[in-house]
Amino acid sequence: MTRRGWYHNPGYETDYLLKAGGETNPRIRAGDVVDFPGGSAVWKLLQVKDYIVDLRQLLSREAPVLAYA
Repeated sequence: MTRRGWYHNPGYETDYLLKAGGETNPRIRAGDVVDFPGGSAVWKLLQVKDYIVDLRQLLSREAPVLAYA
Protein backbone atom coordinates (compact mmCIF):
# COMPACT_ATOMS: atom_id res chain seq x y z
CA MET A 1 0.00 0.00 0.00
CA THR A 2 1.34 3.43 -0.82
CA ARG A 3 0.13 6.68 0.63
CA ARG A 4 1.29 10.13 -0.28
CA GLY A 5 3.72 8.61 -2.77
CA TRP A 6 5.99 6.63 -0.44
CA TYR A 7 6.12 3.05 0.81
CA HIS A 8 5.64 2.22 4.45
CA ASN A 9 4.88 -0.86 6.50
CA PRO A 10 1.21 -1.18 7.46
CA GLY A 11 2.31 -1.65 11.08
CA TYR A 12 3.07 2.06 11.31
CA GLU A 13 -0.68 2.63 11.45
CA THR A 14 -1.06 0.39 14.52
CA ASP A 15 -0.80 1.72 18.07
CA TYR A 16 1.19 -1.07 19.73
CA LEU A 17 1.06 0.73 23.08
CA LEU A 18 -2.70 0.53 23.63
CA LYS A 19 -2.34 -1.72 26.70
CA ALA A 20 0.18 0.74 28.16
CA GLY A 21 -1.84 3.94 27.68
CA GLY A 22 -1.42 4.32 23.93
CA GLU A 23 1.14 6.21 21.89
CA THR A 24 -0.25 9.56 23.04
CA ASN A 25 -0.06 8.71 26.77
CA PRO A 26 2.37 5.83 27.30
CA ARG A 27 2.85 4.48 30.83
CA ILE A 28 5.92 2.29 30.55
CA ARG A 29 9.11 1.67 32.50
CA ALA A 30 12.38 -0.04 31.73
CA GLY A 31 11.94 -3.74 32.45
CA ASP A 32 8.23 -3.87 31.61
CA VAL A 33 7.41 -6.95 29.53
CA VAL A 34 5.11 -6.75 26.51
CA ASP A 35 3.55 -9.98 25.26
CA PHE A 36 2.50 -10.32 21.63
CA PRO A 37 1.52 -13.20 19.36
CA GLY A 38 4.64 -15.28 18.89
CA GLY A 39 6.75 -13.85 21.69
CA SER A 40 7.48 -11.02 24.07
CA ALA A 41 9.72 -7.98 24.41
CA VAL A 42 11.22 -6.04 27.31
CA TRP A 43 11.36 -2.26 27.47
CA LYS A 44 14.93 -0.96 27.75
CA LEU A 45 16.21 2.45 28.77
CA LEU A 46 19.02 3.51 26.48
CA GLN A 47 21.30 6.47 27.01
CA VAL A 48 23.80 7.46 24.35
CA LYS A 49 26.73 9.88 24.43
CA ASP A 50 25.75 11.47 21.13
CA TYR A 51 22.64 11.57 18.97
CA ILE A 52 23.29 8.34 17.04
CA VAL A 53 21.33 5.21 17.96
CA ASP A 54 21.99 2.12 15.84
CA LEU A 55 18.65 0.32 16.11
CA ARG A 56 19.79 -2.44 13.81
CA GLN A 57 22.62 -3.29 16.21
CA LEU A 58 20.48 -2.87 19.35
CA LEU A 59 17.33 -4.67 18.22
CA SER A 60 17.78 -7.07 15.35
CA ARG A 61 19.32 -7.55 11.95
CA GLU A 62 16.09 -9.29 10.93
CA ALA A 63 13.18 -7.37 9.45
CA PRO A 64 10.64 -6.25 10.40
CA VAL A 65 11.36 -4.71 13.81
CA LEU A 66 9.79 -1.82 15.68
CA ALA A 67 11.19 0.67 18.16
CA TYR A 68 9.75 3.63 20.05
CA ALA A 69 11.94 6.58 20.90
